Amino acid sequence: ECEGRRLAATIDDGSKATGLLIVSGGNEIRSGAHAGQAAMAAHFAALGYPVLRYDRRGIGDSEGENAGFERSAADIAAAVLAFRSEAPNMQHVVAFGNCDAAAALALYHHDLNISRLILANPWAGSLLPEEQQRLRSTVDVINRGIRDVSSARARATSTFRDSVMNHDRVKNRALEEVLRGIEDEMRTWMQSARPRDYVEVE
Repeated sequence: ECEGRRLAATIDDGSKATGLLIVSGGNEIRSGAHAGQAAMAAHFAALGYPVLRYDRRGIGDSEGENAGFERSAADIAAAVLAFRSEAPNMQHVVAFGNCDAAAALALYHHDLNISRLILANPWAGSLLPEEQQRLRSTVDVINRGIRDVSSARARATSTFRDSVMNHDRVKNRALEEVLRGIEDEMRTWMQSARPRDYVEVE
């Protein structure tokens, strides 16, 4: 239920601790264009991930008036709440959105219990200037994270290549310990990190 209006949703059960929330773009119903989102849900459910997709107010089988993606924060919040209620063993919610659904997630996810975002082609054409700035800031954070990870991976690859070429057993053991430590730290961080968290790369 969203602000007194009933939302229609479809949930696919799964036993994994991470679930996928699919947010429809435009005025699409929860099955998606050419049933693409329904197929996506079936694919991930078959892998054991719980999946929820829904119609926002005024779309498809849901009650209320369609106020557009700019006013869909309450709809997303209601979907997250319902998803966690229906899948009580789920610990993390990954939200996927395309076009204006991606823009809505980028704008409104900060106050929601969402662990990660997958944003495809975010739409910003009809946003207010301050909303466009918030979207750009979110995209900048994502791009910076991608660059940092790529840079760190390139340095690790270079170190590994040098180690193999030199074949120094002492250095190899040291490298193995460093890589094991990085893996442990990343595993810990991924379990506790929230949206917009980052790690300084030295």
